[in-house]
Amino acid sequence: MAKDRNLRDEIKELGIFSIEGSGLLTEKSVFSALDAIKESNSRRSEESEWEHIKELQAQKTQRMQGTLSD
Repeated sequence: MAKDRNLRDEIKELGIFSIEGSGLLTEKSVFSALDAIKESNSRRSEESEWEHIKELQAQKTQRMQGTLSD
């Protein structure tokens, strides 16, 4: 598995600046983490994220205007 992959290239491709861990970071564990990141990114929906941001902005505006009760 890891023999066919280039760790440095995959890290660069994902835009990762640093990798930290609490224990022994083996090549296999880092590749597992990269795979999890790629899977998570593939399920992201930028459109739904922007809709959520717009909702939060509208709520903030309402709170600032005093029209939203918490």
